[in-house]
Amino acid sequence: IGIKTQKEDYIFPKMTVPYKVIDVSAWQGEIDWSAVAESGTDGVIIRLGRYDIEKDQYFEANYRGAKENGLLVGCYYFMGAQSVAEAEAEAEKVAALLDEYRYELELPVFYDVEDDIVENLGNISKLDRQILTDIIKSFCVRMQELGYYSGYYSNVSFALKEYYPEQLYMYPLWIAKWSDNISDSFGNSVWQYSSEGSVPGVDGYCDLNLCFVDFYGFIKENGFNNLK
Repeated sequence: IGIKTQKEDYIFPKMTVPYKVIDVSAWQGEIDWSAVAESGTDGVIIRLGRYDIEKDQYFEANYRGAKENGLLVGCYYFMGAQSVAEAEAEAEKVAALLDEYRYELELPVFYDVEDDIVENLGNISKLDRQILTDIIKSFCVRMQELGYYSGYYSNVSFALKEYYPEQLYMYPLWIAKWSDNISDSFGNSVWQYSSEGSVPGVDGYCDLNLCFVDFYGFIKENGFNNLK
């Protein structure tokens, strides 16, 4: 799996020197964003919400803290959609949350595509592979229609079994494969290589990622994510 080479009918962000990104949610509690920035971390992908949570209770504090300390910021939303119509509705919900305060995002809005073990949703993987593929595409398309550059998140085993990533080459893939070998990144946009990272300013573990493309330049140039 992986992002295909650029095709004539679609322009993808340019590759760049890998940079460090963490992802966080309410699970991390209060974060010292000054210490995070001083650690050499370049950006953060913050949980905006999920299908059963209107908005992550720490999103506002995390967003403000990260921006005040010069980090690149993106966000993610944990999907619950079971149809294309529901995916479009989730996109509209996400856009409305971001529009509320005109959040400026240098990184994409990611659709978190995985089964919800904690809440035992357990039915994403029961969807037909093509239907789930269409759901992911519909979310990304609708988000971009609403002015937000969007991609999706998944782990390798889920991607190989539950949908068709080759049909989604035009959308940034944030892939999880926990390894210390950079060759395991599959050449995708963002590689989550650890779930047990230690970063100054964050109590306990957080996810560690490498980003391989210049999202900021692309998003700003194309007028997405409220960037001027």
